[in-house]
Amino acid sequence: QVRARKRSPPPGAMVSVYLYIPNLIGYARVALAFVAFSIAFRSWELFLVCYISSQVLDAFDGWAARKFDQCSSLGALLDMVTDRFSTAVLYTFLCQLYPDYYMVFVCLSVLDFVSHWSQMNASQLLGMKSHKDAGGHFLMRLYYTNRPFLFACCGCQELFLLGLYVAGMAPKDSAAQSVALYTGMLCAPLNIFKQGMNFLQLKQACDSLVEYDLKQKAK
Repeated sequence: QVRARKRSPPPGAMVSVYLYIPNLIGYARVALAFVAFSIAFRSWELFLVCYISSQVLDAFDGWAARKFDQCSSLGALLDMVTDRFSTAVLYTFLCQLYPDYYMVFVCLSVLDFVSHWSQMNASQLLGMKSHKDAGGHFLMRLYYTNRPFLFACCGCQELFLLGLYVAGMAPKDSAAQSVALYTGMLCAPLNIFKQGMNFLQLKQACDSLVEYDLKQKAK
């Protein structure tokens, strides 16, 4: 018998997944985030530069994955985990700057983490390619299928939190504090909508898990 000749893997497959361009961008995001965390209470200006740079790179890792055909499970996990811990740590800083409202920030941080993790778990059980492949409620479909709207909601959440951070760190009655407060107020509506989407996402994920359990028991 003549053995079938093995096909040569495509050029991109020879590159270790760890060294995929979008994953390298992800590592840079993590590094910038930790640099920002380390100087958060020493220089709010440098914190903003590093933190915002880390968040802006989030727009490029997905583009690079599609451009160079380097989508990977590792990259998807790295992207989501970086988003979640970055926001969680920012909430932690706000707990220190505004101790009277620390339980509000704790609850929002938990909601952000739990809703996304539940949605990812549910999407994997249901065989979806991504936790963003959301059906169900029309607001969830709008949120995840309209990229500009999704970007605006996520951006406003970050700008709202950063506005609170700068308002608590900048000199009192300074121009920076005023700009931070105005930025926070402008971004507040979409930030509130984003928290609503987190809650709706958690509810939808729990419904999906219950439905999956019922189908499994019915077999």
